[in-house]
Amino acid sequence: MVEGKLANGFEYKIEEDHLDDFEMFENLCAIDRDANNIGLVIDVFVDLLGEDQYKALKEHLRNKKGKISTRAMVEALHEILESDGTDEEVKNS
Repeated sequence: MVEGKLANGFEYKIEEDHLDDFEMFENLCAIDRDANNIGLVIDVFVDLLGEDQYKALKEHLRNKKGKISTRAMVEALHEILESDGTDEEVKNS
């Protein structure tokens, strides 16, 4: 289990096998190949975090007007994917 805390304060836990998921990798490659596949980013979030944590992250990022910043969601995903377990904020357990 990998546990982490994003710069925005959101804490998450990811099962190790979710980080080594070839189908998630395929989705990331499809997004990289063609921006029209950007909708797959939702699948990547759910694959990584699971449905409950995905919903919790969205609620964590929801602003006073009820909107969720796309930029903040993408930054969160980038931060999770860039984490290698060696940050102070991230630990393997």
